[in-house]
Amino acid sequence: MGKIRRLNPMSYWLIGEHESWFSHMASKGYHLTKINQLFSTFEKKKPANMKYRIELVNGTALSIEQIDLYEECGWDYITSSKLYHIFSSPAERDAIEIYTDPTEQAITLDYLKKASKKNLFVFAITTVIMFLFLGSGLLVNDPFFYWLVHGGMMMNFFLICIYGVNSIVMFRAYKGLKQLAMQLEQGQQINHEALWERKFTKEWIWGVVFLAFVVWMVSTPWYSIYKMDSETLPEDTSSEPILRMEAVLDGQYVRNDIALFHDDEDYNHYWGKEWSLLAPIMYETRQDGFHRQSEQVEQLFISYYEMRANVLAKLMLASVIDYKEFRRHDEELTKLPHAVFDELYVYEDEWNGVTFYARLGKQVIDVHYIGELSADELIHKAAAFYQTFE
Repeated sequence: MGKIRRLNPMSYWLIGEHESWFSHMASKGYHLTKINQLFSTFEKKKPANMKYRIELVNGTALSIEQIDLYEECGWDYITSSKLYHIFSSPAERDAIEIYTDPTEQAITLDYLKKASKKNLFVFAITTVIMFLFLGSGLLVNDPFFYWLVHGGMMMNFFLICIYGVNSIVMFRAYKGLKQLAMQLEQGQQINHEALWERKFTKEWIWGVVFLAFVVWMVSTPWYSIYKMDSETLPEDTSSEPILRMEAVLDGQYVRNDIALFHDDEDYNHYWGKEWSLLAPIMYETRQDGFHRQSEQVEQLFISYYEMRANVLAKLMLASVIDYKEFRRHDEELTKLPHAVFDELYVYEDEWNGVTFYARLGKQVIDVHYIGELSADELIHKAAAFYQTFE
């Protein structure tokens, strides 16, 4: 006989709807055999008109005497979980109802109400603390967004989202149990044939979305690590947004023959790649050599980011500028208007060369150059190149 599993709705306090759902499954030939917090397991048998009754867990295991009482009234014990004790009976047996007084049944909800209230408090406080921690990092740590893009804060962000969603689920649970208790205390019986399909369909959709989000959250850091790579800068990078020294110097560039190798990578001609949810294309390059005619030392260091959106590029540019402040020895940048770049900040030092930070649409470019070109010449070359990748 085959078995199938179905995702449980998150609204476990909807007792009548669950009982009606189990009866519907039995009428299709799938009889409940096991349940846990995530899934219900059904075994394929003959279709039957079955009734189900659920008793919510009150913090203790179901005693033999309670099970015997149900069986004497015509109910067969099926299974228990952290939330439920479940019994069934064929409709033709006309089993006696255990709870004829709703106010008595309301007492059994006290444990779960207290437990859900405690869980809500824990998750809500944890979410607030984590949010304040992340927010304080945004306020006091200038390159906060830089670290977020590079993965340093992304896990915290995901955890806040998960804890926030769980806080909402816990709030709904506490509210649902409280309403159910009030209904019973007012003498209203549980509707054992309550309409379940529309409510549960919405619950299942949200459950699948939440599980997909968790899987995505867990897999994202691993994918980021998988995409991380470094290598000696290839001879041909025409398909990549990598500004080459050969183009900057109009073919007058000679690579440094003294290679600094580590793990088969030449650190004088280096290409390091990363991936981020916010910036699918990130790289750092180093090019070290000489001018063919003047034999002037030529070095070019570039950090490049292609962000998901223009607004993210604006945030990234500001954060990169803060993070790379050490290059400028606390000197102020000069903001310049430009015909190509949307934003351009330049710093020029006769000993340390030219540094500029620019944004072009979703692209953020951080360039540090040491050589004989002026800042204007370098910026003109870079703008013409990156414009082709806009």
